[in-house]
Amino acid sequence: MAFFEQHQQRQGKATPTEWDYKAAHHLAETLQANNLLVKRPNLNKWANQFRLLRTIGDVSPARIRLALMWYRVNIRGQYTPKAYSADSFREKYQAINDAMWRGDTPPSTTITEAAKKISNKLGLYWPGKEAEHELAFIQATLDAHHDLAARLHTARNRTTGLDHRLLDHLLIQISGAEQFTECWTHRVHHIACTWPKWRGNLLRWALRLDGKMFVEQAEKWVAEYCGPARNWAKVLELIK
Repeated sequence: MAFFEQHQQRQGKATPTEWDYKAAHHLAETLQANNLLVKRPNLNKWANQFRLLRTIGDVSPARIRLALMWYRVNIRGQYTPKAYSADSFREKYQAINDAMWRGDTPPSTTITEAAKKISNKLGLYWPGKEAEHELAFIQATLDAHHDLAARLHTARNRTTGLDHRLLDHLLIQISGAEQFTECWTHRVHHIACTWPKWRGNLLRWALRLDGKMFVEQAEKWVAEYCGPARNWAKVLELIK
């Protein structure tokens, strides 16, 4: 888009990636569409803020993407944090993420054919109004699975010994994005239908690397393979 200055992709380990530039452009377009872009953004600097959010903040691209899409739809919301630049978005990311999962509006993300296929195959009946959020929940879990698998693959290729073998073991445990997502959805559906304390907000239960349900399962996988020699916290360090 001509409004935005062209960026020059620089080389180097600590420079933004193409994904960071796309995230910066997405945020800039959201602000421009809502007349909240007060000056022309420097996309190199904006992309660097997303690089820092990924690396220093340790937030996966899938989670950033979900937050950006939710922010585009809910930017005018009364309780939506105000982030009118990339550095502000990075600073307020956690508040935006909290608002996204706290709210009633599901993140506006592209629903893939894979998510629709899983939903149709399972044919689940959800309590309350959860059925309205099922596709977004399935898509969020698929996206998180793809992100986790990519991280495990990358880390496995740069490690050796026990760490390499453990990461390979974990890749086997989560193999098959659709199959994993089906099992995850079934498990959450069972909780929703049987747990007396269920209070809705299905999206809170989508796969998250720091989510209680997944951490408990991951700890079991790690312990089964190598006992006390490693734990999930160690794995998270390896796949940053």
